[in-house]
Amino acid sequence: MKITHISKIFFTILGIFAFTIISCNDEDDSPSQESLLTQERKEILTNVFENNITISLNTIQNDLNDLENSVNSFSNEKTEENLVNIQNQWKKSIADWKQMQVYNISQIGTTFLYYNIHFPPANKDLIEEKINGTETIDNAFIKSLGSYIIGFTGIEYLIFNKNNVDLLNDFTIAENADRRILYLKEVVLELKNTFATIKEKWLAYQNDFIQNNDTGVTSMQGQLINNIITTLEVIKITKLEKPFQGLAETEAFYSDYSKEIILKELEATQQLFNGNFSSGNQKGFDDYLIVLNESDLVSEINEKFEACKTAANEISSLNSAIENGDTKVNTLIQKIKDLLLVVKIDMAAATKTTVTFNDTDGD
Repeated sequence: MKITHISKIFFTILGIFAFTIISCNDEDDSPSQESLLTQERKEILTNVFENNITISLNTIQNDLNDLENSVNSFSNEKTEENLVNIQNQWKKSIADWKQMQVYNISQIGTTFLYYNIHFPPANKDLIEEKINGTETIDNAFIKSLGSYIIGFTGIEYLIFNKNNVDLLNDFTIAENADRRILYLKEVVLELKNTFATIKEKWLAYQNDFIQNNDTGVTSMQGQLINNIITTLEVIKITKLEKPFQGLAETEAFYSDYSKEIILKELEATQQLFNGNFSSGNQKGFDDYLIVLNESDLVSEINEKFEACKTAANEISSLNSAIENGDTKVNTLIQKIKDLLLVVKIDMAAATKTTVTFNDTDGD
């Protein structure tokens, strides 16, 4: 009996020891959930930088070169065709900028520079005051001005504030026509210079961006998810609700290009969510949620993005829709609210993201 009892104890201990070894081997053979998620985050950030940020930086730089060339051509030959070329290039440039505007990361120190790129609405009275003034219009002068009379904002006012016939008169035979064209040229030049600084800062930050793959408030994951939320909130509050309530103009009032800008921002944030910036299977936050067993949430978010874009496309002109009290604007606002609900609550909870946006950020 004593030998049998000792044997049972021995084999029990042996079994526990063997199970422990097998368990340890199993853990060594497959990465832990956290290491898997860390790798996912790194792949997402690598994809975002290499396939969106870098490409967007180059695209916008080319856009601004083309914008400058179109302005120079108009300066040399002030025809309606050349004016229309500036207008079309402005639209392309600002649309491409919206792809990059989603990435306003505090650590890079570009927030003020982003404002100088585009900070609506334009202060038309101050622009006219500067044009009709006596100060020398050069780069130093433009650098001293506020964001709301330079950048895309100032350019839009200068090239869209009247019909093209009257605009041509302003640039040719009106009083201070020479100062007006000089103001336009210098604002475009400073826009190029400002963007060049942004590009330089971003390229220098590539390694830090990709390596910051934790999950805290200052992590890139946390900031990018919050940037999606902020972009959607600003669309809802600043670009739709306030104009609809008569409290503000639409974002691109003079060009009536506001709806198209909103659509571009919806596309940019959805691309950031899915990581689909070009062809091929690229890592995005959708893949991250799938690893977290949140496939249904991925489908729901994409469905709500599509609903927002459909609602936006139902509006032909945001200026006209707001002026006429069109209910399609309310429909779009509600669709964005529905999307925000799942991103701010469900996605943020699943990814353990602290939401930093508050309503005053949309002012």
